[in-house]
Amino acid sequence: MGKIDNDNEVICLKTDAFKSLVDTLMVYVRDKHGIEQKWICAEEAMRLLNISSRTSLQVLKDTGKIKFSFILSKKNTVYDKESILEYIESNAKKMF
Repeated sequence: MGKIDNDNEVICLKTDAFKSLVDTLMVYVRDKHGIEQKWICAEEAMRLLNISSRTSLQVLKDTGKIKFSFILSKKNTVYDKESILEYIESNAKKMF
């Protein structure tokens, strides 16, 4: 029986699983190395905005309330952290 060469394995992932993996890796690298990122993944954007729906995030993106960009394709969207913080600040209610 032949030896399996682990360096040449091919791993197939469904698109949603791949996106989730990329998002998880982005958060891991940021946290591990203390890097403040300009661009953040959808999960991090949703966490900052305290929303659980990707549809709500899509509405903010589509209405121009937060900045975004694509990595390689429209399926890999990243969000500008500063624009999200500005959006939150602009909707803050002043105290009496």
